[in-house]
Amino acid sequence: MSANLALHDAIFGALAADATMKTLLGDPVRLYDDPPHDAIFPYAVFGDGTQSDSSSVTGDMSEHRVLIHVWSRYAGRREVKQIAGRIRTVLHDAPLVLTEHTLINLRCETIEFSRARDGRAYHALARFRAVTETP
Repeated sequence: MSANLALHDAIFGALAADATMKTLLGDPVRLYDDPPHDAIFPYAVFGDGTQSDSSSVTGDMSEHRVLIHVWSRYAGRREVKQIAGRIRTVLHDAPLVLTEHTLINLRCETIEFSRARDGRAYHALARFRAVTETP
């Protein structure tokens, strides 16, 4: 399994298992790779990301950029801020266990908030940086 897929699966597992996330995004948690056309709001989506080689003398390492989008039709930004904040709480410096790889660190770099182009929804974008090592 690739380091990027292992990281994706671990992030999904951590968010799906969190009781507060279940309260905010439903149970099962509405976190998608590709949301259905009729997705129920609020929901979160894995965005585009990157994986780059950052190997060193000490090992085979990769740096990852992970984006998670949050969408809400709640009146105002409160709901997207709550959800994005909880995503940060669950994932920032989390000791996630990855299949066939080791997570060195996972950090939330920024969270951005905006109104969606349709004028009805609000959007949050959480940007994470992770480093993994292949034993």
